Amino acid sequence: MWEILRSQDEWLFLEAGANHPTKLSQTWLFELHGWKGILVEPLAKNCELLRQHRPGSRVFQCALGAPDQRGRAQFKVAGGDDALSGLVVDDGVIVERMEEVEVRTLDEVLAEAGNPKLDFMSLDVEGFELQVLRGLTSRGIGPR
Repeated sequence: MWEILRSQDEWLFLEAGANHPTKLSQTWLFELHGWKGILVEPLAKNCELLRQHRPGSRVFQCALGAPDQRGRAQFKVAGGDDALSGLVVDDGVIVERMEEVEVRTLDEVLAEAGNPKLDFMSLDVEGFELQVLRGLTSRGIGPR
């Protein structure tokens, strides 16, 4: 994929469920090559790390969901590996604690970011992808 995408310097990505600045990141390589980004992460401690180590990206601390899920929600924080955390978690994931988070739509996050045109989007939201996509209109997606 990098062979295709590296031809542009001014592209913009969005990574939902960013979690850690570099570990298992779908967008770290893009940022290293000058891309700008939008990182969405609900956990406060992870957002702090992202803000420290991802200067080319704007960090939004929230979970994403459908329009009817907007508001406050209990986010299940997985023990051991918080990358498995979510509004809903898989069977077998041990929930260590709950953290109250704001749930916003992709449209709301994009509006706050100035309604940019996205070139690449990664959703790592632990099985919540359909709900997240319900909060996105087609206005910010597609070729330039």
